[in-house]
Amino acid sequence: MKADAALGRILTGLLAGLIVGIVAVIVAISFAVLIFSGDLADFAPGGIGLALYTAAVMAGLIALTSSFEGMVATPQDVPAAITALIAAAVAAALPAGAEPSQVIATTTVAKTWEGSAAAGIAAATAAAISAVIAAGTS
Repeated sequence: MKADAALGRILTGLLAGLIVGIVAVIVAISFAVLIFSGDLADFAPGGIGLALYTAAVMAGLIALTSSFEGMVATPQDVPAAITALIAAAVAAALPAGAEPSQVIATTTVAKTWEGSAAAGIAAATAAAISAVIAAGTS
């Protein structure tokens, strides 16, 4: 009887994981297509691959390192919409004759900056405080 209960829990967990995985793949592809639209549509296939990779890494890291049992991580819609706006604005701001590699590189750097803006602001604040302290002691 105990073996049947354990098997039932395993099957339930596998089914739940399969459903969450399917939803995460659909969501990641949808967000990639949203971000890589308009002037960036030529880069959509690479963007889809990047979105799927980051979703898988994020889900795996959260599942393995979370202190909460059964934690699931999936891509979120609000950051994807903000990223799409940033990507479109950056692509539109580039000169008309910009090479495709310049467009994707600049957009990727802008996305990376947006993703790490909080860490950058914190580092800049710490550097400014350190500079003020250093100036005051010399």
